[in-house]
Amino acid sequence: VLEFKRVIGACTNLSRFRPYVELIFSLLPFRFVMKMVGILLSSQGFGSGARVRTSGELNAARILLGDDVTKPMTIFDVGANRGEYTSAILELYPRSRVFAFEPSRETFRLLNEEFASTDQVIKLNYGLGCKAQTQLLYKESQYARIASLTPLDVIDHDYTEKVVIRTLDEVVSEHGISEIDLLKIDVEGHELDVITGAQNTLTLRKIKCLQFELGGSSIDTNTTLKDIYELLSQYDYRIYLIGRRKIVPLDTYDYQLEQYSTTNFIAELRTKVCIKI
Repeated sequence: VLEFKRVIGACTNLSRFRPYVELIFSLLPFRFVMKMVGILLSSQGFGSGARVRTSGELNAARILLGDDVTKPMTIFDVGANRGEYTSAILELYPRSRVFAFEPSRETFRLLNEEFASTDQVIKLNYGLGCKAQTQLLYKESQYARIASLTPLDVIDHDYTEKVVIRTLDEVVSEHGISEIDLLKIDVEGHELDVITGAQNTLTLRKIKCLQFELGGSSIDTNTTLKDIYELLSQYDYRIYLIGRRKIVPLDTYDYQLEQYSTTNFIAELRTKVCIKI
């Protein structure tokens, strides 16, 4: 352990050796170096956010929401698809009530079947966005796991469908929700729209934690981490990067954090006492 700490300490002082390190790496094959960069980024959480069970999302929720599995929580799963996240979060917090949003009619049918026997999951066949409207949802197949309000590079447009979009503020008012313990957003590049449609709820400090994803679809919608970071900071949130086994506080924005492989972040409404990592 002591030896490991010495190595970490040495790494934090790499600035002295940077010219030599850069020289050595400049001699290595480009593709090899890029592979190594990818591995290093993935070890910290960048690009490892695609699968609920291995991404660290559940661990992040546990760190910020606590270990009390008896506490009834209100959770929003925006972009629920077939319900993988909903199932996983209910295993972690079995007394929770989950609002699962899925705009696709076909995929919603699967979601509805999955949770037909429980009244803990409120299944809603519409999406959330910046305003109430109808939009086209682009899919690769009938029950696609990836669907977006931004056109996808697909050959067969038979699966494109019109869907209903509402705002989170409308839903909170309609259902008389006093507090959301966790708002999880995975909507293929339209995460900022969902947050924009929740500004009244954010102003009233009704959302404790907010998880969002950035990835390749964020490029298509010109959404950056900076956009979301600055907006959430206005509402007094502290943002963390979700790694597989940890969460990393991002107390200041840095452009180097803009990585467009599938990555999850979570934001916590600030209180007088910050959590200890």
